[in-house]
Amino acid sequence: MAEPLANQVLRKIGEVCSLYHRLILMVGPAGSGKASALKEVSARALQQDPLRLLQGLPRNKTVVAAWNGTIVDGYLTYAGPSHPEYRRYPIRDLEFPVLEAWK
Repeated sequence: MAEPLANQVLRKIGEVCSLYHRLILMVGPAGSGKASALKEVSARALQQDPLRLLQGLPRNKTVVAAWNGTIVDGYLTYAGPSHPEYRRYPIRDLEFPVLEAWK
């Protein structure tokens, strides 16, 4: 029996932690289970600080990222308060431009 994709990803996460590029690509056509595996992995192991993760990327390249959140009362938010990765960041502490797409 094949190892579930989510378990494969979790195993690979442990294997890449000592590599310079800690990138794991899941390749497969639409409907092959990538999204559901990532949701399971996220629920089990990947509680990340999304802003800090993005800030670590753009050392030599410009990165433009879409952020699924809001800016309210001077705070950038990510996810909802009941989500395990919910975060609030004071806009005044950010050292990069933030564009409000809905304005």
